[in-house]
Amino acid sequence: MMGTTIKGQGFISTKDGEEIIKDTLETLDYNIDWTKRLANFSGVIDTSVWTIPTGITQATPIPSFSGAITTIFLSGGSATVGDKHTIRNTITTTGASPRILIQSFIIEMAAR
Repeated sequence: MMGTTIKGQGFISTKDGEEIIKDTLETLDYNIDWTKRLANFSGVIDTSVWTIPTGITQATPIPSFSGAITTIFLSGGSATVGDKHTIRNTITTTGASPRILIQSFIIEMAAR
């Protein structure tokens, strides 16, 4: 994952990236810890934008970041067990030479 940590229990590394299973009825928070990747640059997170595909919903509270950790709450999801949704977080750093960094993870839908 090139120094970025997807935080939370249940993530596994697959050939497609970091993946977690989510029931369609759950509302959960997901975090990305950018500390290791940001250590290579001066500046801190200035903006954090999440890209969520159709079939899963951004829940409240709204996405946020604190220090080097970005957070989003997600609910719902495709009712088809096994469907996968790629969630992407794009951050921009502060400083004279702002950096744009992107990290994704995959949510697989399940019925528990």
